[in-house]
Amino acid sequence: MEEMERYCTAHPRGPAAIRRPRLSIRGRTVVALLGPAIEEGIAGFGDTVQAALRAFERNIRALSCRLPIGISIALRLRAKQQPRQLLTPAPR
Repeated sequence: MEEMERYCTAHPRGPAAIRRPRLSIRGRTVVALLGPAIEEGIAGFGDTVQAALRAFERNIRALSCRLPIGISIALRLRAKQQPRQLLTPAPR
């Protein structure tokens, strides 16, 4: 947990610091997981906590790039911890 705190302090705006995935160890592999299970969530794997968190961040960024634009924008706004802005049409 100390390693995760150090990583999140060094990368305060990164997905790991914002989302705080759960960490676990499976054999020699560290797993950073957001969601109920690896099959249903977003995960990162590595030999160290830092490597697993970097992999988690790569995977979550890759996922947001593949989402439809409206969902992708909403995730980015939420990740930046900004209030959701509603777009209103310009007056005619």
